[in-house]
Amino acid sequence: MCYRLLIGVAALCIQLSYAAECDKCPVKVELDSGPVCGRVLLAENSTQYHSFRGIPYAKPPVGNRRFRAPESPDPWTEPLDASVEGPACPQRDIFYGILPMQIRGQSEDCLYANVHVPANVDCSGDGDSGLPVLVFIHGGAFTSGSGNSDMYGPEYLVREGVVIVTFNYRLGVFGFLSLNTEEVPGNAGLRDMIELLKWVQRNIRAFGGNPDNVTLMGQSAGAASVHLLSISKAAKGLFKQVIQLSGTAVPSFFTGSRAYSDNVNKMFFTELGIESTDPAAVYQQLLNTPLNQLIYASEKVQYNTGLCTFVPIIEDEITGVTRVLEDDPINLIGEGRGKDYPTLLSFTTDEAEVFRYLILVFNLVERAQQNPALGLPPRISFGVPAEEAATLAAALQQKYLNGTVTLDALISVLTNSLFNHAAFKFAEWRSLLGGAPLYFHQFSYKSEFSPLKYGLWIDYDGAAHAEDLTYILRVNSALQDYVSFPPKTKDDNMKEWMTNMIINFIRCSNPTCMADDVSPWPPVSKDNIRYQDSVGPAYKLTEMTPEQTDMVQFYDSIDAQIREMTEKLKK
Repeated sequence: MCYRLLIGVAALCIQLSYAAECDKCPVKVELDSGPVCGRVLLAENSTQYHSFRGIPYAKPPVGNRRFRAPESPDPWTEPLDASVEGPACPQRDIFYGILPMQIRGQSEDCLYANVHVPANVDCSGDGDSGLPVLVFIHGGAFTSGSGNSDMYGPEYLVREGVVIVTFNYRLGVFGFLSLNTEEVPGNAGLRDMIELLKWVQRNIRAFGGNPDNVTLMGQSAGAASVHLLSISKAAKGLFKQVIQLSGTAVPSFFTGSRAYSDNVNKMFFTELGIESTDPAAVYQQLLNTPLNQLIYASEKVQYNTGLCTFVPIIEDEITGVTRVLEDDPINLIGEGRGKDYPTLLSFTTDEAEVFRYLILVFNLVERAQQNPALGLPPRISFGVPAEEAATLAAALQQKYLNGTVTLDALISVLTNSLFNHAAFKFAEWRSLLGGAPLYFHQFSYKSEFSPLKYGLWIDYDGAAHAEDLTYILRVNSALQDYVSFPPKTKDDNMKEWMTNMIINFIRCSNPTCMADDVSPWPPVSKDNIRYQDSVGPAYKLTEMTPEQTDMVQFYDSIDAQIREMTEKLKK
């Protein structure tokens, strides 16, 4: 039954004074697995929207399904209460313990989606009808976070006539452990994302959305996941275009190498006391290990590795298993994978500032002084012999650290090595490959009120990792005492500008297509890599700065794989 008709039934129910029944199910939708009951909530300017939270999109990954690929949920017949978000997937709490909000419960039974719909939605179920859909993948170093509305509220976007979908996926050891076997092939978290996208294709029309007009957006590890899915044959046809905020599949803050995975596995199994080298025996021991022990061992390993532990991995061919990532992402990008997706690619000026506290917690300044290779992207430090890595690290230390590692200098190095160099290289490669347009964007606005600065009790110039996202998805935990940013302030204007940019791209694959009196924003071309620089709520088309050009050239010089791919594409 069409979502519009179900809303009409609910409205009629209220008019006929069947209020008690309506209170039980204010808004009802029929999905392929069963009926769900949502709530009527308020976005900005008292705009109503309908919110369906905690909808299972897969069977609980518990018991023998702990590390396996997701399966479609079992059907139900009675209306499911979709008023409360599902629990977060098990994790070591990196960010939420610092910021003034907490993950509300964790469980291995965590594969739930949230769908937020404009109240005036119209659907006919035919042709190109239906609202555009935005599916958002949360970040958190593949280790932490959730898609719930405490951090990623829909209030700014849903009032603009877009269906918003957020969700949880398996993290850390549960999402990215690989034993290279049928039972644990790796990339369970990516497989969860693909299962969610298939669920969207089957069900989004029931919410008034158009399954042929799905934009996939992610931030940080979520953006890297978006890019990985765009170059994966396993996700082909599940979305139309992509938005990547501070993350690419160009391995920078993570590496999919088997050498890295084997190193992490070895440390992890040692912490658990697992001595067997037989994958079947290891698998059984992992199934029998209590959840809290797995989390504790992961925490110990993370302290030794830094930001990321278990991450997406290049998969070997395994009978009966569909590979999500069958080759190095750099090679797949070079082959032209993903080039036909219209893309909005964004980075911030001071990405690693948000990790200032974590750098101190992990004692990375002292550790980087002892081992400068920590400042290199993992694909380099784990992809070359130790002696060569030491030579490359010495070059990095000489150029950017002047022989002495300080907190500020390390933050600058990590901003470039983990995020911004990869963004510039991806933009350059897409300009050489052709295909659909890629719009390049730098967020450099210094907030008057930043939820991240407020939560972390720090200040800095420029814009840190995830600050751009706070103007797109509402940080409800930090703004719970406010309807929004104070109206008519510069921050409020910035929020309107950022949401307009995103909405424009969602609607017509161009961030300025519906804006009036703005400077042109051309996509990147082989002749020029230019980006829009959001210093404030205005367009400012910008050339690469000398510092950025020098940074890209330096990292190219120490990364032979990057250099070889660039030269190949230029020929």
